[in-house]
Amino acid sequence: MALRGRSQGPYTIVNIRDGSTKEQIRGVRRIFTNNEGLKRFVVKDSQDKLIDVTNNKVLFKDKINPKSVEFLDEHFVVNTYEKVACYDFEGQIVWQYNCPERHSIRNLSRDVKEDEWLIILWNSQTGGPVSICRINDSGC
Repeated sequence: MALRGRSQGPYTIVNIRDGSTKEQIRGVRRIFTNNEGLKRFVVKDSQDKLIDVTNNKVLFKDKINPKSVEFLDEHFVVNTYEKVACYDFEGQIVWQYNCPERHSIRNLSRDVKEDEWLIILWNSQTGGPVSICRINDSGC
């Protein structure tokens, strides 16, 4: 499947083999998907949804305004610039890291070898310095 966005109208999900329309989604601002394309996080103006595409089931609805979403086997991790939160697929928070005051989270990535998350913290009051922090799967 491929995702095609339009400047006007809905996002259209098409079958890349034959070009047929699989689904259209209105009001979309951003879409994040896992590598297999089995789960996708849809950011809409009125709400955010995590959708299991294998059965088109909405797993989670909330207004969290993600800047990035990373998927794991049993969880997904959301960066909002102000916090990093790990949710299960029912929408319950597993752990959360709150950004220090006057800082923002610029980047989130997974260090698979160390089994930790790396974040880049930026001091938004002074414009620097930049720090790299590690967060384990308990949020510490």
